Amino acid sequence: DKDEATPLHCAANNNSKETAEILISNGADINAKDKDEATPLHWAARDNSKETAEIFISNGVDLNAKGKDEATPLHCAANNNSKETAEILISNGADLNAKDKDEATPLHCAANNNSKETAEILISNGADINAKDKDEATPLHYAANNNSKETAEILISNGADINAKDEDGCTPLHYAARYNRKETAEILISNGADLNAKDKDEATPLHWVAQHNNSKETAEILISNGADINAKNKKWMDPSSLCSQ
Repeated sequence: DKDEATPLHCAANNNSKETAEILISNGADINAKDKDEATPLHWAARDNSKETAEIFISNGVDLNAKGKDEATPLHCAANNNSKETAEILISNGADLNAKDKDEATPLHCAANNNSKETAEILISNGADINAKDKDEATPLHYAANNNSKETAEILISNGADINAKDEDGCTPLHYAARYNRKETAEILISNGADLNAKDKDEATPLHWVAQHNNSKETAEILISNGADINAKNKKWMDPSSLCSQ
């Protein structure tokens, strides 16, 4: 079809396990790729077609096949919180810490989409909770960026580095501040995030609130918890100076 999907891709999409078995027994290519280089197993993982996924696996499908963005089926399961299929993939040896083109792992994907159940499954099976992508951001950075507060709580309770820094020296709290993720900011702060952590430009989370969104709510949360309102960045500017720009 226009997506270059085979009948086996369609069977995966609809969890048509009997049809999948017939196709495979008649020689269908179990690792066929569509226009995005996704295999039928990618489709099954995306749509949580767990029974069809089991059929593919029992017939020797490539568990860690990569699409054009280098995402594996486990990345797809994490993106869509397909927890049952994630469990099947993991129990059959899928790479928990496989990296896509951005060097993000399935746990990054789970955090990005607040797929909390899948995050728990990944962590309980040994996924690297502090894995870093190409920008040195961890899953907790992703959770903060997208206000995935439940997943943030899971990551923190399992030992995620709350003050991990990306390549620009930004912590998850910087991300929460920049994008006005006030609920996640509160979770980070209540669990000991450094209110006055400085990035490579010596800007604190409060600088980021002032510079990027001037959010009153997030600013109040930071200040009420002890953020330094007089902290100076590399240009010797405090947060109030940035607000007035």
